Amino acid sequence: MNGLPPDMNSSHGEWVSSTFRRYERPLVAYARSLLRGDVERAQDVVQDTFVQLCKQPWPEICPKAEGWLFLVCRNRCLDSLRRWETRMHTTIPSEQWRSQIDSMEANPAERLQEKEENERLRTMIATLSDRQQEILRLRLQNGMSYQQIAESTGCSVSTVGFHLHEALTILRLRMQKP
Repeated sequence: MNGLPPDMNSSHGEWVSSTFRRYERPLVAYARSLLRGDVERAQDVVQDTFVQLCKQPWPEICPKAEGWLFLVCRNRCLDSLRRWETRMHTTIPSEQWRSQIDSMEANPAERLQEKEENERLRTMIATLSDRQQEILRLRLQNGMSYQQIAESTGCSVSTVGFHLHEALTILRLRMQKP
């Protein structure tokens, strides 16, 4: 089950609070990636997403809460981009990935090599289509299933698989070249 199951002893407010605690960070990270690194707008979009969640019938929304949250968040981000944003630099990978890379205990030469490889990968990811980048982020950063990605993006499951396969194939081939 994607959402948190409703506890018959808990209230709608308690369910929304626990859902917020569970999904706020992943949604902000996802929104931030779609909004080209704009943290404040990402937080606003996520806040609006949860306002919309509060308006949904409970417990009907519960089993599909995760996919629903990512879909609404995505749509709000796209609306925001259409209204306000011109082309800006895409931030890839996320802060989480960068902190993991930076915190690796390696000697300076290994760290430099890893940093160069990661920068190379980041550059390669930026050349993928927007759809491939989005699906790659949802799968790798958020650990979402193909079905959850399909629900969040409005694609079919097979289309998600196709885009993910294509993106990984392109990256694998490009990483093999010196």
